[in-house]
Amino acid sequence: MTVDTATPPTAPSASLPVAPKRFRAVGSALPIALLVAGVVFMGLAYTSTSTVSVGVYSLCLLLCLILAGLHVGAAMALSGVYAIWVIYGFEGLVSALKNTPYDSASGWSISVLPMFIFMGFLLWRSSITNKLYSGAGVWLNWLPGGLAVTTKVAGAAMGAASGSSVGIAYALGRIALPEMLRAGYPKRIALTSVLMAGSGGQLIPPSIIMVVYAGIAGTSVGQQLLAGLLPGLVLVGAYIVYLIASSIIMRSKFDIKETPKTTWAQRRRSLGDLWQVPLVILLVVGGLYSGFFTATEAGAFGAFVSLIMLLIYRRNESGAALWQAVRDSLASTGSIFLLLVGSTVLARALSLTGVTQAATDALANSDMTRVQFLLALVAFYIVLGMFLDPIAMILLTVPLLLPVMPAFGIDPLWFGAFVVLLGELAVITPPVGVLLYVIFRVAQAPEVNLGQKISITDVMRASVTFIPITIVVALILIFFPDLVTILPELSFAE
Repeated sequence: MTVDTATPPTAPSASLPVAPKRFRAVGSALPIALLVAGVVFMGLAYTSTSTVSVGVYSLCLLLCLILAGLHVGAAMALSGVYAIWVIYGFEGLVSALKNTPYDSASGWSISVLPMFIFMGFLLWRSSITNKLYSGAGVWLNWLPGGLAVTTKVAGAAMGAASGSSVGIAYALGRIALPEMLRAGYPKRIALTSVLMAGSGGQLIPPSIIMVVYAGIAGTSVGQQLLAGLLPGLVLVGAYIVYLIASSIIMRSKFDIKETPKTTWAQRRRSLGDLWQVPLVILLVVGGLYSGFFTATEAGAFGAFVSLIMLLIYRRNESGAALWQAVRDSLASTGSIFLLLVGSTVLARALSLTGVTQAATDALANSDMTRVQFLLALVAFYIVLGMFLDPIAMILLTVPLLLPVMPAFGIDPLWFGAFVVLLGELAVITPPVGVLLYVIFRVAQAPEVNLGQKISITDVMRASVTFIPITIVVALILIFFPDLVTILPELSFAE
């Protein structure tokens, strides 16, 4: 298995999915229609005499702005600003929000975000994450569906290091899809393994989404990162079992070629491509678990080690690679901070309008049990994942749900792992999950599809297996919550 690791491919923008041709005529008129609807909701809010109604109208305005293509952070901020202005006027708006942008982005728990993001881009630009695929293949090619399993294992390690499911699937799609198609794998298994590639890594520390959740929920960042480790490993294991079982079942129907057997000498040589990413993860997790590092110190140390690796592995191009990592980190950090500010503004507006309290009272006074409430959330997040990426989904919903959790006996630390797990569904939920269209676009390149026709329908069918597996793991967390809380309880992380 030969993989070009000289220069990491550039991941596409994940802000908006690329729609298939038959939807583009409708899509061109849709933003205008949604903006008109947004203006209507603004008018309804302005004429409403009920503060709760103003809050509800602001949520409708938010949905219209998001579907019209506005950045989610800006949409949340505008919706919140309008609701506060309608109720309290300009002076009330200034009073309520004058310190919000600074307070949203200056918390100590959030300071780890730039370090984790920078660490991920340093590893990406050093080409280490690409080499991981070829090295893992040497050890896993003896398994049924060895190439698919290799894609999943490499993707999970890359996901833990970089935190971008879209970027990982894009990179591995260009590398792994042609390898699997050339080896006779059916399109469904090949596409499924690429779609699953980065999932699970979002739970395994260092996890950017876990840090974002901890900042909102007020939980310990170190404890929250450790809370995702076992669920992440269980999710990755479930995907691997599925890929192996599918390959065994389909082997009789498709000509899946056996990969050449590797010697122990080849495996020993491949270790040079395997140790870097696990070392960074081990340093971060070990430092947190032992209490040697705070979360921010762990992020800074991980970024420092990643910088050393970039200078070693890209020594002839280290300046350009470092600049690209810095540029990408600044862009990603700015985007996440805009989401944080927007979610804080919207949460303040919903609290002032009484929507938060009304929702809390309605849920607390319902007859739902803890299990029924969580199952309802699973269905809710699957639907929400059709429109939002995981971070935006968490920022929008968690402030509303946090006040409700005590009524159902839900630990915020446990809920962080649960909601991030459901966030794994967001980028892949048909019909508009952004990852579906990223993989569809990658698969249209002749050097990737090797002459086979891959339609958006093929990609969506491959994603169908992703959903039930993730839901099964979510059910395991619901009925066995100790799987999430055991490591934080045993650790010294602060």
